Amino acid sequence: MVTSVQPQMIKYVSYNMHGYYNGLSVLHELCKSYDIVLIKEHWLQACELDKLNLVNINFNCATVSAMDAKCASGILRGRHCHSLA
Repeated sequence: MVTSVQPQMIKYVSYNMHGYYNGLSVLHELCKSYDIVLIKEHWLQACELDKLNLVNINFNCATVSAMDAKCASGILRGRHCHSLA
């Protein structure tokens, strides 16, 4: 008996969120259609990255944030940090 195995295609997408809350609804939809979702510009600080683990229970996250270094010397306003000086 010969068994045939169909190769499965992995579907992936890259998505620029333009901010976590701005892009969250689209991110939910992408998780329904893709196996891997790469996101950029979530603008979350390291202490907020756990929010990405709550988007879809079927996904695992590997996260980094560049926001901490940007905000270390100023006040976060919008997506940018501004110095008080």
